[in-house]
Amino acid sequence: MTFGNSKWPKPMLSILAKTPHLAAGDALFVYHKKTPVLLLPELEKQGLKYLFKTISPGNVNMLIYKS
Repeated sequence: MTFGNSKWPKPMLSILAKTPHLAAGDALFVYHKKTPVLLLPELEKQGLKYLFKTISPGNVNMLIYKS
């Protein structure tokens, strides 16, 4: 998967590899260094919802789910 002329970062590819397997009511919890803003539109295209909370600089918790 590519974005523009650059490749997706590995953490985003890891997340995207798991999202197609989410069933309604399932969720994926992600520890991340920052809010992955490039990933958010892709999650929306897949019909997924997400919540995130910045715990501290360099520490973001993210919940990706299918309702």
